[in-house]
Formats: sequence, structure tokens, C-alpha cells
Amino acid sequence: MRLDGYLGFADIRYRFYGVGSSAGNAGVSVPLEQRAAAFVPELLYQLARGAFVGLRYRAIQVDTGVDVGTLPPELTSFSGSFVTITSSGIGPVATLDTRNNDMAPSAGFLVELRTNFANRAIASEVDYRTASLAANYYRKTGPGVLALRGYACAASQHTPLFDLCLYGAGSDLRGYEIGRYRDRSMIATQAEYRFPLRGRFGGVVFAGTGWVAPSFGQMSDQSALPSLGAGVRWLASEKARVNLSLDVAHGRDGTSFYMYVKEAF
Repeated sequence: MRLDGYLGFADIRYRFYGVGSSAGNAGVSVPLEQRAAAFVPELLYQLARGAFVGLRYRAIQVDTGVDVGTLPPELTSFSGSFVTITSSGIGPVATLDTRNNDMAPSAGFLVELRTNFANRAIASEVDYRTASLAANYYRKTGPGVLALRGYACAASQHTPLFDLCLYGAGSDLRGYEIGRYRDRSMIATQAEYRFPLRGRFGGVVFAGTGWVAPSFGQMSDQSALPSLGAGVRWLASEKARVNLSLDVAHGRDGTSFYMYVKEAF
């Protein structure tokens, strides 16, 4: 048995464009502030080497309000108080990991399933369901490594804004403002080639595309959200194979820069 999880707090300010691909395309937004506290423990049972199944409990409280600091003085009177939503849910989780290295894999794959069933019976204010499935694949190709990733997300009716599928969040995909495109279903795919340059330096090129929609059956009716970019890597720790990463990515609405530790996925 393995106990995992996290306790976290966040104060986030971002622009809310609405729900759906058309809302993101319109580009009309409202500045929001969200304060969140989350407690997410997982109890996992090992089936085999690299294979785990278990249950996750997820409790999160989110306060949402207009970010008054970004409004002109004549509009601050229109801002209201924060709206608080508490979500409490339980769901099965599963992981299959055959990667040869956690930080910079060159072989193997990683598959992760996360689900959440929020219910009033366990102190949630809203009943809803979410699920996500991510799959990464790595293969040595020529002088470098080919990395592939696919991600799918689904959310039921009545899912709060903060738990909808958020395009651009995590590793899916670079080049997009997080949450500009959000809905109850999402698919994102991408490929990246990582190659050595000289000494501790390396480079990457990547491309991908995806969609958000009210349901998977309506994906074909939505506009694709492509991403294209490149980056450089500097090997900060040769023993741990930890890279410092700098990427530039171009999406449908503009270009973004990223600096982080490890690889994107």
C-alpha cells in the first residue's frame, strides 16, 4: 500500500472568457480572482511493478470574485463579494509507469487515470463527476528522444468553472492562456522531439492540436486549437538528469514563453 497526495493553497488571478470554444474565440473576458484550498490524499495498492490502483479523496474550497485591482475606478462599484463553492468527492485512480527515468525519460510509457465523484452525501455543495486520462510514450529515435502525449478530459453537468476541462493547463498544450478555452470535454495531442546540442545544452521542437466541446460527440463541430514551438534545455544535474527548460510556443491567439524545471511531459 502507498499513501500519496497533497495539501495546497492558491491565490490566482486570470481572465475568464466564458465556457466553450466560441467564447474563447470571441476574446471578451472578465478579470477574476480565485482563492483555493485543497486536500487530496490518495491510497494506492501496487498490482505489479509500476502499476497502481486505488482511491483518491478530493476536498477543495474555492472563493471566486471579480479582480477589483484590474478594473478602472469607475467600474469598481460593480464588483461583488466572493462566491464560495466547496467540493468533496471520491474516485478511483490508476497509474501504469514503465519509464526508465522520471525526470527525462527516453523509453517506456506513463498512463494515468483520475476520477472524481463529488456528492452532497460527503459534504459537497454540488453533485458532479470529472475524469481525465493521460498517456505519454517515449522512444529513443536517432540522436534524440521522441515523446508523444495524449490527454482526454470529461466533466458532467453542473461542474463548477474551476473543475471544467482547461485547455493550456499542465502540459496540454503550450501556447495558450490557461482556461481561455474551457468546457465539459477536451482532447489534446502533441509530439515533441528532444535532441542534444553541445555540452549540457539540448533542444526540443514540438507540435500538437486539440479541441474543447460540450461533449466528445460535438468535437467535430469545434475549431481546432493547434500549437507549435521550440525550446532549449540546460542539464542542471547530470546525476539526476534534471533540465532547466525554456520554450516558446505559438497558439491560435498568440505566442507564449515558458521557463520551468524538467520536461513539459
